[in-house]
Amino acid sequence: MKVRNALGYVIGGDDGDARLVLGRNLAGELIGIDEVGSGLACALTCPECSAPLVAKRGPVRAHHFAHAPGSDCLDETGALETQAHGLAKTVLAGSRLLLPSFEYVGETGPQVEVKDVEIETMRGAVRPDLICQVAWRPDESPDTKLIELAVEVKVTHGVNLVKAGLFAEQRLRCIEIDLSRYRYKDDAEIAAAVRSSAPRRWVWKKGPMPIKRPELPKGPVPRRGSFERPAPPDLDIEAWAEFNRRHPAPPRPARSSPPPDQR
Repeated sequence: MKVRNALGYVIGGDDGDARLVLGRNLAGELIGIDEVGSGLACALTCPECSAPLVAKRGPVRAHHFAHAPGSDCLDETGALETQAHGLAKTVLAGSRLLLPSFEYVGETGPQVEVKDVEIETMRGAVRPDLICQVAWRPDESPDTKLIELAVEVKVTHGVNLVKAGLFAEQRLRCIEIDLSRYRYKDDAEIAAAVRSSAPRRWVWKKGPMPIKRPELPKGPVPRRGSFERPAPPDLDIEAWAEFNRRHPAPPRPARSSPPPDQR
């Protein structure tokens, strides 16, 4: 029998939609499909719409929850997102989290210790997937302090420009962890991906995020021959002007005038 991971996807699969594998009990806790009985006896509700769930625990299909007959919930997207957030909270609570680089896009930075995690808690006009209290060490400071860090979990859709703007308005540091390539992995691989191995980026941080510039050719310019000149879009204007000053293009040969009788 196939098994679903904590994101709701069949482990080892390469297609198929996610299904609910977490339901909420009366105490508000998220409970897994393998921790309850079959049918309505599970006594759990949908994390999004609070409608009763039916535990599908047959011998053939991968176990999952479905809404009870008569439910008017037509879209499980919100519940599936909450499911992913619940997984990330379980993984990060009391653990260490790898941050993106403070200096360059696409690189990793330091690891921070996560002290506390909350799911989908409002901060002003924005509701992050997770709010973490992390031990932060400012630049050139020997001491650490607790700060709030928002964490967005990308499974199918990333943070759009509107939500990114809200993080900037709130001046709330936020990173996005991309789990899209881990959808069909087992829970251990997903947990490692959340902590450190999945791609991650800053949605908002204090100060600008510079782009690493490509290295320019160094040394004397050859009298004859040529070298690959980088395309202008890869550099900023100042760097491109400096490159052209140091490495001017060879002059074009002057055109000779045709003889008078050929004009």
